Amino acid sequence: MLRRSLLIAALILSLGHKLFGASERRISLDLDQADVSAINQNFNNINNELRNMVHKTSTETIHGYKYFINPVDFGTVTADSGTITSFNATSASVTNLTATTGTINNIVSSSIGTDQVAYSNGTKLVGSSGFTNNGSTLAYTTSATFATSSGNVGIGTTSPESKLEVQGLEGADAALTLDADDGDDNADTWFITSQASDNDLTIKNHTTELMRLNDDGKVGINTTSPNEKLEVVGGNIIIGQGGSNNTSIGFYKFGTGSADDRFSGIEGFRGADAAQIDLRFYTYGGDGDHGERVRIQNNGKVHIRPSGTPDVELEISNGASTGGGTAHAASFAAHSSRDLKSHIRYLNNGEKLVLYNDVKNLKPAEFRYKIHRSSTTDELIEDPTGPLRNGLILEDVPPSLRKPYDNDAISLNDQVFILQAAIQVLIQKVEALEARP
Repeated sequence: MLRRSLLIAALILSLGHKLFGASERRISLDLDQADVSAINQNFNNINNELRNMVHKTSTETIHGYKYFINPVDFGTVTADSGTITSFNATSASVTNLTATTGTINNIVSSSIGTDQVAYSNGTKLVGSSGFTNNGSTLAYTTSATFATSSGNVGIGTTSPESKLEVQGLEGADAALTLDADDGDDNADTWFITSQASDNDLTIKNHTTELMRLNDDGKVGINTTSPNEKLEVVGGNIIIGQGGSNNTSIGFYKFGTGSADDRFSGIEGFRGADAAQIDLRFYTYGGDGDHGERVRIQNNGKVHIRPSGTPDVELEISNGASTGGGTAHAASFAAHSSRDLKSHIRYLNNGEKLVLYNDVKNLKPAEFRYKIHRSSTTDELIEDPTGPLRNGLILEDVPPSLRKPYDNDAISLNDQVFILQAAIQVLIQKVEALEARP
């Protein structure tokens, strides 16, 4: 027991001299060679442990011990838990630095060994060519800078101007690679590249370029040389957002300025369900003259200056009343060749006489068309300022002019038809009078 106590006392004196610069103490002991070897081994073990410790501004627990030490050189430093607030080895190198469950908040070292892991301000940093300390910036010595004061990260530059800046070598492209896994599947590898040769920005899937943005603002899809602001080669463009019923699902606008309400354009409009999509055309003729001009219904009917619902394949309205518009033309024609018709039957004299009497009973009238109360309702109201029109009233005309295929309209073709029949009857009557002696 006494021998062990003496050994411990010698170790403590040696440790105090080593750590605290205590004045030299000499103790004479009668020790054999085994005792000397044991003392040397224990001292070496303590010395090695000290070499693996971290300089602290306050006590911290590492491997269950608390230390105040100022090392000159390090081999391996490990924090199994907790936080190392200061790591100082300004004149020495570190071959391995890890923090398995804690963090290292401050690193001051001339170099950290290759392929090591470090934590700075709670952020994990992995080195490939060593780290150096530069004030508030901890950087890879070859290519990357982490500016902790501003949060900017630079690759290939020591002064990044944004949160992430990738800078290539002079005259070389700067590329960002995105790889979904570490396999050899080329389809999951994407490249976003700033071209050094022409300053274009390209997006590639493996080796296939899919999109390019020129330095003059032109965008090309499936083309490396777009000629317009947007050029798409070998594909289609779909504009749409699904949307709910009776809402716009996409708009292609041609604007004259920054105001969004001054434009001409084409709109896709979803109707009562997803299977009904109208195509609407807008023009801008001034602050008081703009809006929808033409509508192609989902059933193929065309409505010019639409108001209400078109009844026929081509409806010309005036923006206020259905069919209240005007059309000018040198002539209107209908296909009349026998080759285009079937079930041809000519009227007999008795049928012509009925139409003659129908014409005699027509009631020509003067009237104004009603208008829609608004563009979003089918309710009609009187318009006392509208133009006076001449024509017939559907409810007053004979059955010969009320055809179901005209959707309760009076066909000009049918009017001409019964007038032709009535004229023939009238001609017969005139000829009979002329034949009298």
